[in-house]
Amino acid sequence: MDSILVKLECNNAYFGIRTFDRTHGRKGRYLIVVSRLKEILSTDASDVALDTDYPNIAVFQHRDGLLKVKLLWLTLLHNNDVIGFIQRIDIPDSLVSAVVNDHKPKSFLMKPHDRSSHIDTQGSASTIRNVLKSKYQRRAFSKAMRDSFQWGDEEVVTLTSDGKDDFYFTTKSGYPKNGGLILHQGIRKGHPSLFYSVHT
Repeated sequence: MDSILVKLECNNAYFGIRTFDRTHGRKGRYLIVVSRLKEILSTDASDVALDTDYPNIAVFQHRDGLLKVKLLWLTLLHNNDVIGFIQRIDIPDSLVSAVVNDHKPKSFLMKPHDRSSHIDTQGSASTIRNVLKSKYQRRAFSKAMRDSFQWGDEEVVTLTSDGKDDFYFTTKSGYPKNGGLILHQGIRKGHPSLFYSVHT
């Protein structure tokens, strides 16, 4: 996972977030109205707020002295298809306050760290037993467990069975509240492939 250079800026009306990483390069600026940002900062830690700066989307959660932001950087193509990627950044409250109050830009480097969540599989034993019967499904499931739930080491993800091959999950934080870990079949590098992906 790349380190992300984050630049914060603010005028009287808008708070802006710019990001840069090696994989995606420099993105535009995500703007949120300052009054909306202050609302989010005053909410309970369990609340999740959705905001849009067309065509981009951000999910905010304020907890543990951090403004936790999931940025969905989207590009609209000429045929109305959408492509994009997600970045997760944690901004210390002190930095948000400094930028909002002083109107002076601030930058910081968010370095990757162990973001793997604790995963509780007690309610999914029957599906896991079925998955382990096939080496291809087992490999797909192992990769999903390694890569899919990089939401912080304090997060708890609870998996339950949802049919023969799929899982339903909930999270302790509610960020996201719930979703599915779904098995897909497709073609990769010209060969049939099985892989799991998270749907929220």
